[in-house]
Amino acid sequence: MAKRYRRKKRKNRAAQRRAAARRLIRRVEAVLAVLVTAASVVISVWGGQYGIPTWTQLYLKAGLTNASPTLAAGVSSHEPTKIHFIDVGQGDAVLIEQDGAFALIDCGTEACEAALLAYLDQLGVTELRLLVMTHPHADHIGSMDAVLRSVRLPQLDLASVYPTGGAFERVLAAAEEGGVSVRQAQAGDALALGSGTLTVVGTGVASDNYNNISLCLRFEAGSFSFLDTGDAEKEVEQALLESGAKLSATVFKAAHHGSGTSNTLEFLSAVRPKAVVVSCGLNNDYGHPHQEALDHYALVGSSVYRTDAMGSVVVGYAPESGMKVYAARGVQEETQETEAAA
Repeated sequence: MAKRYRRKKRKNRAAQRRAAARRLIRRVEAVLAVLVTAASVVISVWGGQYGIPTWTQLYLKAGLTNASPTLAAGVSSHEPTKIHFIDVGQGDAVLIEQDGAFALIDCGTEACEAALLAYLDQLGVTELRLLVMTHPHADHIGSMDAVLRSVRLPQLDLASVYPTGGAFERVLAAAEEGGVSVRQAQAGDALALGSGTLTVVGTGVASDNYNNISLCLRFEAGSFSFLDTGDAEKEVEQALLESGAKLSATVFKAAHHGSGTSNTLEFLSAVRPKAVVVSCGLNNDYGHPHQEALDHYALVGSSVYRTDAMGSVVVGYAPESGMKVYAARGVQEETQETEAAA
């Protein structure tokens, strides 16, 4: 009897210790959850200020820079105008840099979040003058909520159709958290960026196809200009031609990743780009860029640069030296004279 009593007492004490340990673990987990939540709020609101690191700096310290698109080699700091076509795989993320001011058009997929944030961090981008969502497809807005939480910006411009759920709702939530003004862009809207101007030249056409509600934007600085039509297809290109909008551009971002659904010869003949940059993923499932589009670029005399083959591509411009194109892989570099914008 005495032995059984002692065994039972030992079992009870062991059970009490296990229960106490479980209670302690739950309390520690609760405290950690509160601390993590508080730290997240502090970093999101005050990151980059008062010595508080940004999310991008934390990504870098965690060793996530290996996932970062390599910066194009040899880019001159003396070029006041730079268009960065960031290698985000099968998606779009275009950073316009003018006189040290920045605007970002689209943010790639959710999978490229760490890479995109690290690229911005390497450039020292802590503030955007404007963030633009050309249209709400996942390969253009997947990492937009992360950008909204990582850099300061006053305004987010959207297309005309607002879907529900998924990445789009995350973007709206992040904008609200950061106090970012969200507005529906209109044709003719213009924003000063350094000494340049970013203008909305079109807002797509009425369509159930999100590609065809793409915001179309033209940036101009001196005799340099850049046109980005998102994933706009032939119907939008025709509408732009008929609108009388100024479409000529030194550089054109290949519409819809170089798809044959876009990039008509008539449209490209109006744009007359010296360079076309195709943002697409290596061996992507869509076969981008399509041969039809590549043929059209050749017919209008455009040089073609591709992020799938070259990595991130940067087009730099300075009035005294003209336009240069740099790439992360293959160290592609080209100098061209730039005529006054038509």
